[in-house]
Amino acid sequence: MSLIEKDTYTFLSTDNELIQLMNSIRGQKFDETGRFGDGIFIYQLPESYSKIEVAPFIRIEPVLEMEAMYFDDDNRAEEQRVQVSFWTKGADTSDKLKRKIDKIMKKNGLRQYDANRYHDPDIDLIMHYRKYRRYEWQ
Repeated sequence: MSLIEKDTYTFLSTDNELIQLMNSIRGQKFDETGRFGDGIFIYQLPESYSKIEVAPFIRIEPVLEMEAMYFDDDNRAEEQRVQVSFWTKGADTSDKLKRKIDKIMKKNGLRQYDANRYHDPDIDLIMHYRKYRRYEWQ
């Protein structure tokens, strides 16, 4: 079985349309040096990149990993959940990103089950989170 956060990173970071959309919203590539890829991170954001000038950016975090389906007292599947958070300057761009991320995740077998957004006062951006789940059969 693979880790859902690593798979999610691969799904998002290799989708050229998503990267182009983020660069278009931002008005430039995320990091010209290439040190931090295209603004998609696993677990935590580098502090120097958590600011309004580089929005939008994405953070991926695992939420749950547990045995899920039993047959004859034997585990047959594992449920995995991941949260994809992203920050934008306004609601107008958030809908485009939300729809694109949902499409990528669905195409890769993950279903969205929870979402919310709010103003992040620490960096004066709108923070969105979306949660997805999948089952891996053994």
